[in-house]
Amino acid sequence: MQRCSPEILEFIDDMLCRELEMRKTSRISSSIRQAGFPRLKDFSTFNWNEVTMPEQMDRNRMLELDFMNRKETLVFYGVCGSGKTFLATELGLRACRKGLKVKFLTLSDLAVQLSKAVTNGTVEKTLAAISRFDLLIIDEWGYTQLDRNSAQYVCVQSH
Repeated sequence: MQRCSPEILEFIDDMLCRELEMRKTSRISSSIRQAGFPRLKDFSTFNWNEVTMPEQMDRNRMLELDFMNRKETLVFYGVCGSGKTFLATELGLRACRKGLKVKFLTLSDLAVQLSKAVTNGTVEKTLAAISRFDLLIIDEWGYTQLDRNSAQYVCVQSH
């Protein structure tokens, strides 16, 4: 068996590292597309002055996705335009970059999915699919009018 020169081994190592990096980048891009975020913006322009954090959580712990390890639910509330969707999207993007499965839905989208699942007899399958996500972001909670049946599906299924 013939030995490879150090230069050839270095070249092969470099090529393999590039391939791994390209695959990682591709996986993250695919995960971000599949999450269904409404739009992507530069988080560096986010105005933290309008955000009040609860005493038990600081900004860094939230941005590090600490709440996910503790299986905690975050609820962002505030007036329209205060950055709730923007912040939720940023957390979702961070989760995607960590290799986690993320889904972004509006409350009305979730209600429609559950309503169709009831009609089609696929509630358990739909709930199983939703439960596979590491992070589920439900936007427009409180801004969306739901009919009585949809509200019942969402409330019953989210507990």
